[in-house]
Amino acid sequence: MDIGRLLNRSWEAFMRQPLNLIVFYLVGALLMIVPFLNLVIMGGLIKGMIRVGRGEEVQINDLFSEMDR
Repeated sequence: MDIGRLLNRSWEAFMRQPLNLIVFYLVGALLMIVPFLNLVIMGGLIKGMIRVGRGEEVQINDLFSEMDR
């Protein structure tokens, strides 16, 4: 695995939507304080990371996408 290539792709993904990602992860981190929301928010964060990896746009609503299940 080429670490340099991985870091480069990660940086490019971040730079496509920096404000969305910063707000997404800050809101997620703040909501992790609430005990019964931990698993739901963690699922939303992981789903958001997968979407970023695919090149899709991430929004705050994605944090709560696991509450529908």
